[in-house]
Amino acid sequence: MKFTKIISSNYEKSLHKAFSIYGNDLRIVSRKDYEEGLLIKKRFCQLICYGVSEICPKTREELQRIDFEGFEDKDNDNSQETENVDYMQKYSAFFYDDDIQKLQLNPEYKVNRKQKIKDYAQIDVLLESSKIFLEKNKFFTDFSNSLQKYLKIWLESKLPEIPSQEEFEKHFLEKISNSFECDHTTQVFPPKNFVVLGKEKCGKSQTSLKVSYIFSKLKNEKTANVKLYYSVIPDDKTTENSSLILNDDYKDCEVTKIRQLVNEPFVSQSSLNIFDCFSPKNKEERKALFSFLNGLDKKITKFFLILDISVPEKVVHRFLSDMRLSCQGIIFTKADEMACYGPLISLCSELQLPVLFITDGLKIPENIHFASNYYIMSQLKGVNKSFQE
Repeated sequence: MKFTKIISSNYEKSLHKAFSIYGNDLRIVSRKDYEEGLLIKKRFCQLICYGVSEICPKTREELQRIDFEGFEDKDNDNSQETENVDYMQKYSAFFYDDDIQKLQLNPEYKVNRKQKIKDYAQIDVLLESSKIFLEKNKFFTDFSNSLQKYLKIWLESKLPEIPSQEEFEKHFLEKISNSFECDHTTQVFPPKNFVVLGKEKCGKSQTSLKVSYIFSKLKNEKTANVKLYYSVIPDDKTTENSSLILNDDYKDCEVTKIRQLVNEPFVSQSSLNIFDCFSPKNKEERKALFSFLNGLDKKITKFFLILDISVPEKVVHRFLSDMRLSCQGIIFTKADEMACYGPLISLCSELQLPVLFITDGLKIPENIHFASNYYIMSQLKGVNKSFQE
């Protein structure tokens, strides 16, 4: 295999010389543009080429393993300028598409590169401000990383024009707001059977009573609130929420006897039945609970997950994996203890479930809020007044 190295002052001259040697059989393996000289630098272009009858190396590694025995070095620095003939267009298109070396020799390249470095410095400042905002509001790591990656791509797409700080913040907050949804349909049209599920001490009982009160006042119809237990009902459980119970809309019930209660007027004649489910501790309790839940009419039943906003991320994920039950929405509790809504948005975005209510205390109706994107976003630390308005 015979390869020819041709060196001239520019690419056009080198290509002209190579074409004069091989004609239409010319195939170019590589090209190198470089400069030589200490005080007065001269530019050169080196081509390595061969005839079409030869086999072309397909990779850089194959090129390095070539036997250069019989290698010809053709210097055609004195060749004349060539016209823009067809072969020039053919080979120029091939090399100019991905020619970093030639780009680096371009005088405009250094100017553009300096401007690009300056632009990316401004991008880094904007990204750093968004990172501080996400950390301050304790967004989950996966959510923050994904959002940061998106923002960087978005900012780069705007080059050479860099958005202002105000424009960036507006887009940044809109992206967060669009990452979660609120269940406005259920807020207006609650289902016949409203089932709440959650870990122990997450505020299920308090929340179910608040929801019962809100819907009874909103729709002016009778509601039934049923607190489910697995076996024996503790004596002190019946009165722990007595201060919140209005009329006779609250009853305790063992899960094994729930079928009887469902057929009684207390449940059958109410417009809304709220079932406050116990947290199963073993397979037997889980089986008994799921047996009841699976027996409910799915057309008139919705399952809502009660999540304590202050509980660590790992605990929430462990509970969700144990539940193995599809829910239609989330109710967040104890927002007053966390005073930070980043985890709420992160969970909604990750679970792809809408938010129905948010509670932040024991009082009714002061401490239960219909969830909305505006309300949640306005609770984030560092949100400026222009967004709230």
